[in-house]
Amino acid sequence: MAYTLETDENHRLDLRDYIDHVKSAVDVRSEDSIVDSADALRALSNNATVLVDLVNEGLRDVAEFQSGNPYGAQSLTLARGDRWLIRANIWMPQARNAQARENEDVLHSYELPHDHDFSFLTVGHMGSGYETSIWEYEPEQVKGYPGEPVDMRFLEHTSLGPGKVMFYRASRDIHVQHYPSEISVSLNLMVVNPETRQPNQFLFDMEKGTIRSYLNGSEEYGPLLVCALAGHVGDDRTVDLLGKVAERDARPQLRFRAVEALAQLSDGDPRSVFEKALADPHPYVHSRVVERLAAP
Repeated sequence: MAYTLETDENHRLDLRDYIDHVKSAVDVRSEDSIVDSADALRALSNNATVLVDLVNEGLRDVAEFQSGNPYGAQSLTLARGDRWLIRANIWMPQARNAQARENEDVLHSYELPHDHDFSFLTVGHMGSGYETSIWEYEPEQVKGYPGEPVDMRFLEHTSLGPGKVMFYRASRDIHVQHYPSEISVSLNLMVVNPETRQPNQFLFDMEKGTIRSYLNGSEEYGPLLVCALAGHVGDDRTVDLLGKVAERDARPQLRFRAVEALAQLSDGDPRSVFEKALADPHPYVHSRVVERLAAP
C-alpha cells in the first residue's frame, strides 16, 4: 500500500546537502532505499528557506525562471539527476469562480482519481495540506485500455499535513486529491524505475471500477505531438519512420497515433492502414482501430 512514514527528524538540510544525499544514498531502483530516505526529505522540509531561496534566485532572471520545467505552473523544479527529480508542488484552495475551479481541477488533478508512472516520496512543507483518498491495484492484472475493469482496493482517506511523509508506488497506488483549506506546499522526490513503471498513467472511474482514460505524462506530449504533426506535413521518409513507431513502440497510445498519421499520409486508402493495424495485440489500439473502421 501507499506508505505513511513516521519520522520525527528535527535536523535541517539545505537543498545542496539534500541533493548530495540523493546522489550518494538513494538507489532509485530500490523501494526500500527510497523509503529509508524519508528522514532526509523531512530534514529538507524543516528548512523554511527552501522556497524563499528558489524564488529569490528566480527573480534575478525572471524571464528564464523554470523555463526547463515540463510540469507547469503547479510544480517548481528544485533539482534533477539521473532518474530522479526534486520538486515543490503548490496546492491552491478552491476558487470561488466556477471556470477557475474547473481549470484548477485539471491543473492540480483535484477530484480526479489517477495513478502515476513514477514512484515518489512526498512531505507536507507548508500549510495544512491537501486531503486524499487512496486505493491500490495490481498492475500485472491490467492490460491498460479505457473501459477496462480494474480490481481496486480502498486503503485510506488521509491528509498531507506539515512534516508528514508518504511514499506512493508507481503504477500501483491510485489517489484522489481534494482541495486544501489554504495554500499548501509539498516537496517531492520523484524517481523513475523503468523496470516497474507502466507505459501510461491512467485516470480511473471509481463508480464503474474501470480505467477512464490515459493521463499523459509530460514526456508523452512531445511524441504524441510529433506523430500528429507528421500526418499533416510528412513525406515518404516520414511514412517509413511512422511505420516503425506503429509497430515497435511500447506505448499503445503512441502506436495508434502513428497509425492515424499513416492513414492521413496514405494515397487515398486509409482503410488499408487501419486494417493492417488490427493485428496490434493491445486492446486499446485494437478498439480504436475498430472505431475508425466503423466510422462512415
